[in-house]
Amino acid sequence: MMLPLVLTAVLAQGLPVQSVQHAPVRTSPAGRVARTPAAEPAVASVPLSDAQVRSRVEAYLGAIDTRIPESVWTALGAQATPVLKEIFEDRNQLSFRRGRALAALGVVGAPEAGGLALRAAEDNGEPYLVRLAALRTAERVLSPGAFHTASVSLLRGAGDVRVRARAAAALSRDSGNCEAVQGQLSRERPDDREYFHEASRKCP
Repeated sequence: MMLPLVLTAVLAQGLPVQSVQHAPVRTSPAGRVARTPAAEPAVASVPLSDAQVRSRVEAYLGAIDTRIPESVWTALGAQATPVLKEIFEDRNQLSFRRGRALAALGVVGAPEAGGLALRAAEDNGEPYLVRLAALRTAERVLSPGAFHTASVSLLRGAGDVRVRARAAAALSRDSGNCEAVQGQLSRERPDDREYFHEASRKCP
């Protein structure tokens, strides 16, 4: 029997096949067959192989000028964690790929995401793009208290002024941190204070 064209195309691309419950058939008064809308399609996802997961992770991390929705990473779930961690920890990878991998680890809820983010944020040897992703991931997965402690440490000790400025911006969202932010601003060189425009706007 010939497969429907859509199913044939799906199989040709190696995509997971989903089973869909068709709408029930009813007969109209004129004797013509009509379909009533199905309330909800019944979907059964086929688990991906390790090779398929790696292929998708590589494609998502390599996307240029395309924002990958969080729902895409959530759909891959914990299966993606080993590949994402491997890519993040490989310093030969491009910085933007490592940053995206770390952010994705936070999205899929990897248990190690918080620790990896903290170490990367505090490492003055890491590229700025990786440290920026680390700050955002830390804010996502750490408790408010732990993230506050990390941000204060970065505000005072990060070697890159841009990282200090991002930490200041995060702290400035709570007016109770303005004293610390203003104190750091007073210690910054005049030429570097322009990086703190967001924090200085909230903590004038």
